[in-house]
Amino acid sequence: MDRKRIKLAVLLATFLAALDGTMVATAGPVIARGLSGLNLYPWMLAGFMATAAVATPVFGRLADIFSPGRLYTLALGVFALGSLGCATAVNMSVLIGCRALQGVGAGGIFTVGLIMVGQVFEGSERAKTLGAQSAMWGIAAIFGPVVGGLFADAGLWRWLFLINVPLVVAAVSLTRSMTNPGATRRVVPESEAPSFDVAGALWLTISMSALLAVPTALAAGQGLLALSAIAAGGIGGILLWRTERRVQHPLLPMRKLREARTLRLLAAGLVSSAVLYAAVTVIPLLTQSAMGLPSAVAGLILLPIPVGWAIGSMAAGRRCAGSGGRSVASIGLALMTLGVLACSWRGAGAAQVLALVVGGGLLGFGVGHLIIGALWEVQTLASEREMALHTGLFNFARNLGNALGPAIFGGLVLLLEQGSMGVLIGSGVQRQAAPAVLSQSIHEVMWILVAVLAILIPVVAEFGPRESPAGELNKT
Repeated sequence: MDRKRIKLAVLLATFLAALDGTMVATAGPVIARGLSGLNLYPWMLAGFMATAAVATPVFGRLADIFSPGRLYTLALGVFALGSLGCATAVNMSVLIGCRALQGVGAGGIFTVGLIMVGQVFEGSERAKTLGAQSAMWGIAAIFGPVVGGLFADAGLWRWLFLINVPLVVAAVSLTRSMTNPGATRRVVPESEAPSFDVAGALWLTISMSALLAVPTALAAGQGLLALSAIAAGGIGGILLWRTERRVQHPLLPMRKLREARTLRLLAAGLVSSAVLYAAVTVIPLLTQSAMGLPSAVAGLILLPIPVGWAIGSMAAGRRCAGSGGRSVASIGLALMTLGVLACSWRGAGAAQVLALVVGGGLLGFGVGHLIIGALWEVQTLASEREMALHTGLFNFARNLGNALGPAIFGGLVLLLEQGSMGVLIGSGVQRQAAPAVLSQSIHEVMWILVAVLAILIPVVAEFGPRESPAGELNKT
């Protein structure tokens, strides 16, 4: 088994899937106009996000049934197929469907890649590889918007999807050694392999897709669709809960969700991702709509977040094996809190910009530490038989936070702004006060984010034993 090839394949595939999301987010409006479907633009992003979120626990459970190496190749193939469909789409409906297919592949790439890292690497080598894999997200966030904008401006947006295909081929060629016996393996013997929870996967797909569709429907002014999605999500959630309590090998095991340690780890993944993407959503509102800065300058102000994330992930990977996940995650949480505090500082002109730049860097650096620290605990403290399941659940919580953070806190900014403007207009104040009101609303939400992180402090402090085993999975 060539570990260098496996590491390179995992890093390449992770970077590929992460880069696709950031490129398309930038080029999305141009793509939607080109296909005469600007009104459907939000669904192009929501479809990818929903299927990626659902795919994470599904692939996590499938890794207990099939070889992770073969599953990884399957996920890459699905992602490539979705990319080809997007590149040749003739209308927005086809594009949205193919983006959803891409999301399935991306969910598998992210989750199974982490599982294979946990199986193939041990000790400090595993910690460094996890850090490098997380850094791919930050690096993709640096280059993706630039590449997406350049291709869109040149009228070559279809190539944003086509370039995925040769990169997938390269990743698949590197994964050949992973499909050989002994490279990556099921830790559960074939005779004891759990059956797949088909009903649970169905109800999870319905409930999560409906839940993630609500913010998109509201943003598009489709109130009836939003109410329908809420109803479908509620019914799907109830049926999912009832199903998972009855089946022998549930997709989302309720017994695990009742364990305090598991809940703490999932809360860390969900909240850290929610705060990160909420900040990425509201900071451009502050810089562009409230401060009146050009879009290019606003984009540069955000740049320290992914740069800090990439550097923080690499640094955390080197620290985990010696310090343990809890120590690294605690450092990350402290840095995240300081970062959001800096962003919440109210100043004028260059002073405000400097606070956002410094705060963004601290936030990104802290996110890299918190996610890697929590993930290290997931894979180190879980039994070998349940490592794939726990990794899938952790990634599911992160994806859920990615979706809910912008929706909840972005919506809260608009709610506070509308309430304040209503009071001011009723008092005879002119609408010229709108930028100041928006700025005030954003800073209030920043303080709420600080409070959320403060609540997470005791959660992280109780992850588990102070000293984690040095990279060895507990055996059962």
